[in-house]
Order: sequence, then C-alpha cells, then structure tokens
Amino acid sequence: MKQVEILQIGRYSVFTPGDRVRAALRQAGDVIEYPDWYADDLVASGMAREVMAEPAPEPEPVHEPDPDPVPEPEPDFKLSVDLPFLFIDGVNHRVAYALAAAGYNTLEDLAAADKTALLAVRGIGPAMLGCIRDYLVRAHLLESDA
Repeated sequence: MKQVEILQIGRYSVFTPGDRVRAALRQAGDVIEYPDWYADDLVASGMAREVMAEPAPEPEPVHEPDPDPVPEPEPDFKLSVDLPFLFIDGVNHRVAYALAAAGYNTLEDLAAADKTALLAVRGIGPAMLGCIRDYLVRAHLLESDA
C-alpha cells in the first residue's frame, strides 16, 4: 500500500474488503492509501504524487512582541456592560452587545425601557422580552405585570 496525494479533482476507485471497488469523488490535496499498482498508475498519469514518510514537524517560530503595538479602536459602547445581562436566561453575548449598542448599559436601563423599544433591539422577540422582564421582576427592579 502506498499513500498518494491527489492532484486533480475527479472520480477515483475505492478498494474495500472482499475485492469490491466503487468510485468516490476526490479533491486536490486529499491523501489516500491505495494498492501499489493503482498508486503507481495514478502517479504515472500525473493525477497524483507519491507521499513519502512525513518529515519531522518544524519548530514553531518564536514571536517576539511588537515593540510599538497599534492600539485597537475603542468601541462605541463599553464591552463590559454585557456581564449583568448574561445572568438573564436566554441572553447570550450577541444579544448583550445589541442591548449595549442600543444604549442599555445597566439592568436599571432595561427596567426603565419601553417594551416597544426593547423589541426593536436585534435579537429580542416577545419570548426574550418575557425572560428579561421576569428577571427584572425577580431582581426587584420592575413591578410584576400580574
């Protein structure tokens, strides 16, 4: 058995136990193990190249820190504001950032917000709004609707 790297996309034989042969689509760069006679034919036709034993891995280059790093631009909103929102069931980072981008930075901001305004925030639908309002009621930041 020899390993070859496929050079051209196309249908190639697949050999299975019991001398069964079927075709499979192979992509350029695929490394496949074939019987010697088939691997030799593929190499001779230019459709594959023989893969030799793997060389020892190259050592990873040492990266020295940049002496004068370029500072990252400040976002329009504070990235740490998502932490109180993540305690609300169903709120993930994406929704927390959307809330922050919409100007809601604290749980008190959420409690003071109008339902319609919160529904306009990307990622917040009626179910999510219900989860947020339930959390705010349990946190004694909002009166119960009941």
